[in-house]
Amino acid sequence: TANAVIFIKEAEEKYQDTTNMGGTKFEEVVNRLYDLVPDGLKFMITREMVADMVQSTFDQIEEYVKLQLDTAIKKE
Repeated sequence: TANAVIFIKEAEEKYQDTTNMGGTKFEEVVNRLYDLVPDGLKFMITREMVADMVQSTFDQIEEYVKLQLDTAIKKE
């Protein structure tokens, strides 16, 4: 998941000046991570599994950001 976080961050930076690029960013992250899977393991580690991991990682990041924003607002 460490690479997922790095690739998500890089995709966010790459597409920060464009709109409606969520699907493109997601696919880029999935593709980059799936490329790291050795060919001999791709029968076990599917692209769909990688996509699920990326989505889960993004959801966790989003939840953390919301929690931090809520905490910051309560302090004001």
